[in-house]
This record gives sequence, C-alpha cells and structure tokens, in this order.
Amino acid sequence: MIENILKNEIKKNGIISFERFMETCLYHEKYGYYMKKLYTEDYLTPQYVTNLYGKILFKFFENFLKKLNKSVLVEIGAGEGILAKHILDAAKKEGVDLRYIIVERSEFLLNRAKALLEGYDVEFHKNLKGLNNISGIIFSNELFDSLPVRIFKRINNRIYELYLNENLEEVYIEVNDSIVNEYLRVINVSVPNNFKFEINLKAIDMLREISKKLSNGYLVTIDYGYSADELFKEYRKEGNVICHYRRNAHYNPYINLGNQDITCLVNFTSLIKYGEKFSLKCIMFKSLKDIINDIISEEFLTKYINNIKKKFEFLYLLLNFGDKYKVLVQKKI
Repeated sequence: MIENILKNEIKKNGIISFERFMETCLYHEKYGYYMKKLYTEDYLTPQYVTNLYGKILFKFFENFLKKLNKSVLVEIGAGEGILAKHILDAAKKEGVDLRYIIVERSEFLLNRAKALLEGYDVEFHKNLKGLNNISGIIFSNELFDSLPVRIFKRINNRIYELYLNENLEEVYIEVNDSIVNEYLRVINVSVPNNFKFEINLKAIDMLREISKKLSNGYLVTIDYGYSADELFKEYRKEGNVICHYRRNAHYNPYINLGNQDITCLVNFTSLIKYGEKFSLKCIMFKSLKDIINDIISEEFLTKYINNIKKKFEFLYLLLNFGDKYKVLVQKKI
C-alpha cells in the first residue's frame, strides 16, 4: 500500500526527496510503520529487556530535578509507555511524586500507552503544541534517529541530493542549497569526494520547538549516533541509514515498505551546535555506559540488582546498549 501511495504521489507531483520517502514509510497516518504496529517485532529497546533501564534513568534524572527543585518529566516519542511505567515505578519506590507528560504522535501507540498507564498520574499529548513554560526535563529515547533525513552525495566536488522517481529508483540531482552549506559550516566538516551523508532538518526543527517550550531545565537525548568527526570518516562513505525487519538489521530502505523500521544514526555535533543557536547549552555528552558507571552505587546494586536474573539483565543492558547509546544533556540558558 505504501508503495502505491508513493508512486501515485510521484506520478502526480514529480520526484520526491528521500526525506519525503522516509516520512511516508514511517509516519503515513494510516499505513506508516510507527502508526500501526509495535516495533518490538523488528528490534528491541532496553526498556523491553529490563525495568532496570527505567530505574537507572530515574536516578540520572533525579540529580537534575533536584537542582531545579522540580519534578516534571516530559517524554517525547514515548511509544506504548513501557519506559514511562518503569520510571514512574522507580520514582514511587523512592518516594518521589513525578508529574509525567507523554508526547506521542502515533494514535495507535498513544492508546496503548493510555491502557498500560491506567491508574498512573500521566498527561497524554499528540504533540508539543499544548505544552508551554515547562520547568523540568524534556527527554527522548531513540527518537531523533527515527526522524526523516535528506540524503546528499559529493560527486566531483559538487553536492547532489538523492531523489526517487516513480519506479522508486534513486536519482541524484545537483543542488546549490544554502541550507546544506550552512549545515556543513555549523558542524565544521569538509565532505570527502564520493561520500554520502545525511542532514536531519527535522531534528533541528524539533530542537527549536523544544527550546521554545522549555522555560527552565534540561533536554536529554538518548540515541544511537556519533559526533560529526566519526560520521564523516572514510569507512562511512555509504551513509548511515539502517533498517530493521524481524530482528535483522540491513541497509535497503526500499523493501518491506511500511513494515520495517528505517533509522539514521544521529549526528550529535549538529544537535549540540544548533542547540546553542536555540539557547540549549551542552553540559554533558557521554555513553550510556559512562552514565551508568557514574550513578550506580552499592545501595543501588543491593536494592535493584540482587539476584541472578537482574544481574543477567544488567549485563545485557551494558553489553548491548552501553557503548552504542549516547546521552546528550543540554541546559536551557
């Protein structure tokens, strides 16, 4: 169905960007991947492995909330609410009364979150429009890597953008786009020849919107990705788009349309640099493993990792997500 929708659009309006392709595959109101199914069929996030992840994040957030003397958490892209439940359960066990706000654009996932969190004190929103003057923490877990990206390639020292024709075949068209030049200047990279790279303008738009909503506090981004220096290394010249289907990772976004996940590694340098333009100052950028090492105490180990099952879950979390997940904390100034 997604294939027909895309081909009809291209036939009517002409070639489309990869960004438009990815947007349709993931977020089409009726047939988009995130709008109709649970992604756990195709890949796992740590909250589906263990509730320890939620407990760890609560302890991490608690340090910042104490500085603010606030107890507001806003989770953007909360899915069906599993992580929210684990964080709220951890807060309750520690005697902390959180005001928890979920923002989830998928009606399908939002309804599942409402059912899961029945009886919890949670606010539900489809977008950020109804939220203002937030004093607390706004955070996301694997959100930015799922935002649609534009794809470019430097060929013979000229920049070309990737489009798709009505057969969903790739077509590169030369561009002289000031936005592209500005982006490369801001992240301070020189693109090698015959190198494919992505620009996530939707992430920049989201940073801008979040900054407007956050009057005092922190933005915490947890995701797969690297700094620009790493993403523009020679061995990444084929780009950073990754797909997941039935627990297998691959690099072909043009199959299983609407039925597979399509992601792109986050360029954390762009989030940091553009964040500065929107009054969001980077105060921390670490791996999840480093965050865990910072906050795990003997008391935490005794309270939460006190049997073989929990020790195994904790080890799985560290080995599978500890180095891959990066944690960026930006303070509203």
